Amino acid sequence: MGMRIWASIVAILVCGYGLFGRTFAYVGIPSAKVFIGDVILAVFLVFCTRSIIRPWLAGLLYSTHFSSLFWSLVFFISYGSFELARGLTLDYPPLTALQDFVFNVYPLYFFVGLWTATAFPDLLHRIVRFLAVVSGIYGLAYYSFLRNNTLMLPGTNLPLIVGPSGSMALLGLPCFERDLRRWWPLLGVSTFLVLAGQIRSEWLGLGAALALRGILLGKPQRFLWSLAFVAALLTVGYWTNFDIPSPQGRGGAISSREILARAVAAVDRDAAREYSSKNADTYAGTVSWRQRWWQAIWSSVNSDIETTLLGHGYGYPIHQLVPYLRQETEEAKTRTPHNIFYYALGYTGWIGVIIFYGFQAALAILLLRVWRRTGQVFGIISWLAALISGHFGNFFETPFGAIPYYLMMGMASADLVRNTANEHIVSAQLVPATRW
Repeated sequence: MGMRIWASIVAILVCGYGLFGRTFAYVGIPSAKVFIGDVILAVFLVFCTRSIIRPWLAGLLYSTHFSSLFWSLVFFISYGSFELARGLTLDYPPLTALQDFVFNVYPLYFFVGLWTATAFPDLLHRIVRFLAVVSGIYGLAYYSFLRNNTLMLPGTNLPLIVGPSGSMALLGLPCFERDLRRWWPLLGVSTFLVLAGQIRSEWLGLGAALALRGILLGKPQRFLWSLAFVAALLTVGYWTNFDIPSPQGRGGAISSREILARAVAAVDRDAAREYSSKNADTYAGTVSWRQRWWQAIWSSVNSDIETTLLGHGYGYPIHQLVPYLRQETEEAKTRTPHNIFYYALGYTGWIGVIIFYGFQAALAILLLRVWRRTGQVFGIISWLAALISGHFGNFFETPFGAIPYYLMMGMASADLVRNTANEHIVSAQLVPATRW
């Protein structure tokens, strides 16, 4: 398959997940559990094997900036394979065990992003710009008239039309565009979309990422201006009593009071009632729902030495640890506790936790090297936003979070291949692989 075709596939995946999230992840044959993200990775492994094996081996055999990441990936995938085999030995459902195992497999998309961006240096910039613009236009259309649409993705109970996020514009445009003056209207719309989406993990991750960007670039005033703009937007909404229904599945409404109530409810239920007496308990309930499950996982894993070290293994019915999830059907069961630490702890134990965070630390070190060599901060701030979001939602263990994340991390790391002399070994292995 040609490089241009793969570059188009990468763009479609990142933009598809970025615009439609979980709905896009179910594109495929849902009844057969065949989905687009898994199919694309399988095709890449079959037809572009050298694009993974050759740079990977080069990073393992020679000392490069990629070596730590590639070695940690070996441990991460190997340990995941062990937990898969362990789960099958314990007679857990094979399909469920495989679904849990993708947590260790999706990082292979890093090589897809690295390979395509080495051949097309501006690919990530173009994807960020396109996704930012389309998200803004689509977002305005969604909240104006599309949000009442009841169409469903065939074969699923998922809405076909979902509310997009504006986080890519807020993260990416200031990193790639030199003149932001013409982008301010889009950045304003994107800020509204992030607030309207009402995903607290996204708010927290994005705020931390923007703060880090200001620190690394020596421009903390940008972050302060961003905070001032958000405060102004909420103030205007408060005084004008702006209020529209929330996106499907979010509950409440989109208003300054409801947004503040949702944010405050995460730490203080009583204070949240001052902004929304009707919905404060619901907002706080989604937090306590997680916390009780996290406590159950902690107690279950640390009950004996084997599970403390190795966890319960892939395929384990982790939802049965709390009574309010035990009645879920096999098809609708919740497999992730919406926290990557407790996901890794529950299924893979403390050994798995250490290996996962070691892998993410190696990736962060690589992205910091990209920043030091090229001045480009998009990779490291996106890494931080994802890591924080993953501790309050389902990100690294799901295709709509993990696949675009690893693709963009690979594309961001390609800058290091192109701009660092001692990466000639990895670069030499990437270039021949583009001749398909």
